[in-house]
Amino acid sequence: MLDVPKKLASRLAWSVKRRGVRDTVKMVPQVVVARLKHRFHPEGRAYVQADRAFDERYGGIDTAGFISPVELDFEGSAKDGANGYQAVGEESVREMMNSVPLEHEKFTFVDFGSGKGRACLLASEFPFEQIIGVELSESLHQVACDNVEKFTPPWPQRCNHITPVQADATTYALPEKPLVIFMYNPFLADIMRKVVAHIVRDLEAKPREAYLFYNRPNHANVLEEFDAISLLDEREYWKAYRIGQA
Repeated sequence: MLDVPKKLASRLAWSVKRRGVRDTVKMVPQVVVARLKHRFHPEGRAYVQADRAFDERYGGIDTAGFISPVELDFEGSAKDGANGYQAVGEESVREMMNSVPLEHEKFTFVDFGSGKGRACLLASEFPFEQIIGVELSESLHQVACDNVEKFTPPWPQRCNHITPVQADATTYALPEKPLVIFMYNPFLADIMRKVVAHIVRDLEAKPREAYLFYNRPNHANVLEEFDAISLLDEREYWKAYRIGQA
């Protein structure tokens, strides 16, 4: 079981060091409200239980929990345009990856806003050439690195090349390979637009096959602004796109 007081004290100490006492005190009420809503709403309680069960089942990793946007350990426009951390559901990833027929061995999987790395870990059920998680938060990135080492899935792992990267999604140098890009609602509209524009420019400069899977597509309208992006499939909670020409 997690040592909650110890973990909380550690986060507060980190926040004071980075933000100062005044900004940390201002942040606390926002965090408390967000966490109470997450923990005590019926949907939130069910999610917490499923989260913890997942981590235990996969080798005692740490992907559970909720981190509000104000707690994220970076500042500026990136923080203003970021959503909080919450891990993606296991079946969602599996359903999305099975929705489009791909020769996975040809593709590099890139998760933008990868957090603690759950989507990357789950993607290793498929034989991608490589899996990369791009996360700006230093603390979440470090947890993701630890999770890669601990991960023990109950199914055969078909990709062992999982690499968490601490980087800005708006400038990250994409691998020059066919791409499967994954996003679990990591950005608000302005940052989403910058990230997608960066991806489209890269693919126009170096054409290659690419797909984008968008879970909780709250800003799908941003993708519709780009002529290079076309919808392939959708369900209630996700959309799959092709980027570039077929």
